[in-house]
Amino acid sequence: MNTIHTLGCSFTNWLYPTWADYISQHTDLQVINLASTGQGNDTIKQNLYTVDSSDHVFIMFSGYDRYNYGIDDKWMKETILNDNQKTIKLKQSMVNDRYLYFYNKSPLSGFVAGRYMEGKKFSNFHYYIKMLENIYDCQNYLQLKKIDYTFCLWQGFYNDLKEIRAIGQPKNKLENIEKNKLYKTLFSAIDWDKFVEPITNGLWEHVSSDKTLVEVQSSIDIHPSSLCHLSYFKKHIKPILDRKTECKNNLNELEIKALKFSKYYKEYCSEFDDTPEFDYKIKKKLMEKYHGY
Repeated sequence: MNTIHTLGCSFTNWLYPTWADYISQHTDLQVINLASTGQGNDTIKQNLYTVDSSDHVFIMFSGYDRYNYGIDDKWMKETILNDNQKTIKLKQSMVNDRYLYFYNKSPLSGFVAGRYMEGKKFSNFHYYIKMLENIYDCQNYLQLKKIDYTFCLWQGFYNDLKEIRAIGQPKNKLENIEKNKLYKTLFSAIDWDKFVEPITNGLWEHVSSDKTLVEVQSSIDIHPSSLCHLSYFKKHIKPILDRKTECKNNLNELEIKALKFSKYYKEYCSEFDDTPEFDYKIKKKLMEKYHGY
């Protein structure tokens, strides 16, 4: 095994080491991380379609309520003519290219995150059907390409994403939706054994699995700490790697770094009122701080 691809959102690629980074730190494998902040499952799937071959693909699926829109020159010109809130937000997204995907400047084509479109909320049925479709499409693509894969979730499948809480996360009640024929067909077609744990849990829930992880978790930045990512990696990702490749004898070293850095980052975040914006310069400095321990 030589090459691994990882896909997801900021829970896979953030300002500090995530579970995906620990794959490269614990092995000599080439890790190609296609994850990006704010990516929804449709973007994750689109990124997967660019992977023609890999020794293993790890996907951490994102929120069901994230989506993107395709844009092109004609559509943009028609939109620009109407000087409305949508146009202002679209211009903002083009300055902040983290929310542009498969973007070609001239002639213009690409995808823009749904947060920059007119704010439209959909039903839970819509959100969950789309999420199941995206998971099913990823599964079928990987099977077609004969690529071994592992799936996981950023947080529990049934979590209500309208309100994010560190403790007592609200849940969606899907009893009526689960009776729908299309929902049942899609749900049963997915190989849930390919997920590293029951779909009621994800990386979000892992934070509360250990007292130490809770103690180093920032209350400003809700992204799980680097120590939490390492703990998740050891429990769910490393066993898969151990079966397929030789791993380094450096877990103690990684744990010391992750613990020291997570304590530092918690203090670092105390200077902010909200989650720090993703910035490559800030990430470079924080990664240097981590590697310095």
